[in-house]
Amino acid sequence: MVHTVIVSWYVSDYRLFQNNFALFTKDVFNSISDLTISTDASLNITNYNNKTKATLQTDASNIAQLLEQHLVNNQMNVAQSIQQLIDDQLDEVELTLLDQQRK
Repeated sequence: MVHTVIVSWYVSDYRLFQNNFALFTKDVFNSISDLTISTDASLNITNYNNKTKATLQTDASNIAQLLEQHLVNNQMNVAQSIQQLIDDQLDEVELTLLDQQRK
């Protein structure tokens, strides 16, 4: 009986922490004035802030897809450039994106 109560309390406490953590993360992201996007290891977008949502106005699920949709010069292979950054073949990549608010 005691073991069950402790496990239940732990699970309940963990869920509470997860919910607060998600809200905290969202608040932190939205407090950043720059475009902010987080991804998983497969470069799928997991979160972005309100500035990004307002500026890029997109529902893209992958960071490469998102950037390619908004490139001013469509000659760049964004996915390849991101992979080169990950593999340390490049130190940085400069992109010029079209701001959907100023179209």
